[in-house]
Amino acid sequence: MVSEVAADCSRVTNLVTTSWPNIERRILAALPDHPEVIKTCGDAVTKMLSETAQIQAMAESYKPMIQSANTPRDWETGLMKLHEWRITAAGLYPHAEATIGRFEKLLAAAEQGVALPEHGGSAEKVVALRDRDRGFDAPPL
Repeated sequence: MVSEVAADCSRVTNLVTTSWPNIERRILAALPDHPEVIKTCGDAVTKMLSETAQIQAMAESYKPMIQSANTPRDWETGLMKLHEWRITAAGLYPHAEATIGRFEKLLAAAEQGVALPEHGGSAEKVVALRDRDRGFDAPPL
């Protein structure tokens, strides 16, 4: 499972590191009067990369714990935590892909001269990585 988490994290890292230079160049060309856009997008990309590395490191930290487990309960606890990181890592790539897609969609609109949304985001509804069933008696959001 650690290798699966590492593979998902490296896929995200490759996607972001290969896409960002082109996006940054397009931002400079389309919005030369707005350096804050590059800074904000760059901060988002940097945060995405650091969180990906952090998830990979956390998943790898459970490997020695599982290997040195003395009881089946310790082994199962470590395995369950590693499985949770695997689920989290599986959602990273679609999230990164959607973020890069939103960057490119907004840049295409800016390059064509279409007015960008005022609130700085896209007009589409952002969908959570995983919608959970809150139960029939859960309070409204």
